[in-house]
Amino acid sequence: MFGTRVRKGNSGRWQQYLFPPSHPAPPPLTYITDLRDYLDDDEFIAPKGGPAQRVATFLAGIVGWATAFEMEAEEKMSWLLTNVFCSQHGRSDCPGQIQASAPVDGLILWRCDVCEDDGEISGWEDGMWDRVDGVGDDPVEDLMFPVLMDHEPASLQEELGASNEEFALALALTAEGLEDQGMRASLAQRAIEIWPDCVEGYLVLAESGYESDAHRLELLWTALEIAEREIGKEAFEAARGTFWAVEETRPYMDAKLQLASCLWGYGEADAALDHLEEMLELNPMDHQGARFHRMQYLAVLERFEDLDELLARYPEDTVPDTAYWRLLRGIMTMKDDAAGVAALLAAALECNSYVPDFLLERNVEFVEDEDKVEDEQLMDGVNYAARARSVWLRTPGALRWLMRQTP
Repeated sequence: MFGTRVRKGNSGRWQQYLFPPSHPAPPPLTYITDLRDYLDDDEFIAPKGGPAQRVATFLAGIVGWATAFEMEAEEKMSWLLTNVFCSQHGRSDCPGQIQASAPVDGLILWRCDVCEDDGEISGWEDGMWDRVDGVGDDPVEDLMFPVLMDHEPASLQEELGASNEEFALALALTAEGLEDQGMRASLAQRAIEIWPDCVEGYLVLAESGYESDAHRLELLWTALEIAEREIGKEAFEAARGTFWAVEETRPYMDAKLQLASCLWGYGEADAALDHLEEMLELNPMDHQGARFHRMQYLAVLERFEDLDELLARYPEDTVPDTAYWRLLRGIMTMKDDAAGVAALLAAALECNSYVPDFLLERNVEFVEDEDKVEDEQLMDGVNYAARARSVWLRTPGALRWLMRQTP
């Protein structure tokens, strides 16, 4: 399904750098690639794991860099230093950093000066990684890309006088702010290579969209273990109950929340719930909203006694999740207390009046771009309904009651 045409070349400089005469280097190769061969119908990376995924990520990263800037005609004839490395596509022993051309006649050319591999990429236009029409949309990218393009990471790190830890963290945080998934993955991977204990790098890479579920879980477990080790046993116990207030605990909590979400998606419901419950024990103030994830999971699993106990822990909550889960439980359990259920509905509507329309799918328009919606309450309503509607649908009479009470 996934394929790249390859032409062999002559032996190159790679042998001089890495291979003794008794073990000659592999010959340089030319890769003729149509990026569309590696994408699904939604323009996402199609292969999940293995060499095909590595090649797809490698190509997408090159396209993202090569299309990131507007260039004059004469500039398009020069080579652009990217932050993509030759080792990412299969030359595991090659330390080379990929150079790419600006797009010309629908083709992007690339090369590695060390092993002398090169290639051309077609089929990239109008895809997720084509930034030709999107230059200037992201101020973080506009700020960082010129810096990264004008320096090899090692020379930039030396110029800044940054330690491996400082520089890796800067790369990971830069990656976190980028919109382009290929570039996010490339920078995050580079951060991990520079400093293997870079928790933020693992978290960004796990959310890049390129990793298989199994590899994503592995990345998140690694991040969690590193973060816990960085806190230390004594500090961990001392901060229990006030996590997040202690800044050093935040990478651990970020990793734990992502891991819980990934475990839930992977079908490990009990493990996901355990992580979320431990988060609430470590930080009852719950600055990250772990309780809302736990409420949803408990409701989906129909563990309503546990859901009631969790709702009771946060009696002052005035957010859609808590208010409308309370209302649903009232509909289910307070059939002889019409006034009590009406009070729960009034409280829920005061909290967010959009939710009933989205749960009932009435008088609503499809929201295409959340970033362009200025009404925060509207998006809160959309998001709660998306998470909760399946439970409301399964609850006999719940949506019918809501329809009658909110005409």
